[in-house]
Amino acid sequence: MQTDLTKHEPMTYAAYHNMPGVRSSLLAQMLDSPAMYRHVKSNPIEPKPAMLLGTAIHTAVLQPDLFESEIVVWTGGARRSDAKKAEYAEFARDAIDNHKTVVDAGQRVKAKRIAGAVMADPESADIINSSEKEVVYTWTDPWTGIDCKARIDLVRDDGAVFDLKSTRTADPFLFARQSQDLDYWMRLAMYRVGAALVSPVPEVGIIAAWTGLPYFGYVHAYELQETHLAYGEDEYFGCLKRLKECLDTDVWPGPAFPPYLDRPAYSMPKKDAGPLDFDGI
Repeated sequence: MQTDLTKHEPMTYAAYHNMPGVRSSLLAQMLDSPAMYRHVKSNPIEPKPAMLLGTAIHTAVLQPDLFESEIVVWTGGARRSDAKKAEYAEFARDAIDNHKTVVDAGQRVKAKRIAGAVMADPESADIINSSEKEVVYTWTDPWTGIDCKARIDLVRDDGAVFDLKSTRTADPFLFARQSQDLDYWMRLAMYRVGAALVSPVPEVGIIAAWTGLPYFGYVHAYELQETHLAYGEDEYFGCLKRLKECLDTDVWPGPAFPPYLDRPAYSMPKKDAGPLDFDGI
């Protein structure tokens, strides 16, 4: 079992960011390679517009009282001249340093509309209204000695854990692919490990809010199956083990490559099925 678990009082993201410990989004880089982990730790990934919109939605739903102060809009006009570009760069740097999110006016309006749609969905609203928001846990993994931390979107009264995610697709297959590409299962498995130290976690799920047309404003709460969470948990413990090895040796290898480059299966000619058999016709 894990050791030194602490459930913290509510805190800002800035305070959470500055706490010691590895968080799920950083640990997930080990799935790519230790070299990627070390690079991202020293050079945080610059958020893309979709990520900024997701953060704005997240704040509007879970911390609406902070939306006005933490989601900021550039109002300095077009950034065509060098002077305007420099002015915007300074504005953006100041926002990042203060853990604020810069969006355009359209994204700000969109985030508030989607937040309204989330709270208008009965199942999602029931989960949100019966949950603690932005719950912070820290613990030490006893097998590696690595300090871990998690800031869980929603912990329901019965201990169930939920994450709020935005997506441009309403297709469950494509959203599952997004979940795999962005390591949702591994990250939610890590959240479950932390939350389970306080009380049993009967359910883990994702509230998905669509941001693209024609399903803009649609919302659905998914429950994640145990089989897939167990695989995510294996990834989590595997990443911790590999991180420990890298910390001990100070060797941070890149991704492993196969010796040969194979053509994709779909591009290969189909095997000859042989002559047709018309016997019995």
